[in-house]
Amino acid sequence: MPEPETFSQTDLAYNVEKPDWVALKILIEEIEDELAQRRSNLLFSLSNWFLAVNIFKRFEERQLVLGAPTQRDADYHRVILTGLMANGEKLLHEAIKHQEIDTKNIGVEFQDVQAAVNEFRLAYMEWFSDLKPERKAGVLREVFGVET
Repeated sequence: MPEPETFSQTDLAYNVEKPDWVALKILIEEIEDELAQRRSNLLFSLSNWFLAVNIFKRFEERQLVLGAPTQRDADYHRVILTGLMANGEKLLHEAIKHQEIDTKNIGVEFQDVQAAVNEFRLAYMEWFSDLKPERKAGVLREVFGVET
């Protein structure tokens, strides 16, 4: 039986005026639970995942790009980013297996799912890789033809 997750008082402190990672984590865990239970069809799971992705991106921008991020922000960001990326990989695999489903019916095309998962892969590398800036620029130039 897995050990229960423990939180410090600072982890549980929540301020409605300032969105916090704990609230985002709770929301993402609810969506991940739905994905893990496989109670809903693929289109429903995809729409839930995209909802979580959109909320995460807004939060990421507020806390990490526009805010003054702390180590706590970086830690929560890494955990949630990795979870969303893993769930996206799983949904992408399911979408490939079920190509008879036309995801356009919910306003999402297969390429959208693939692009979102690729974006998470790149975001993880950008935020958490050990690449030095010079090597990172070289990789982007070699692989994607992007000049930084």
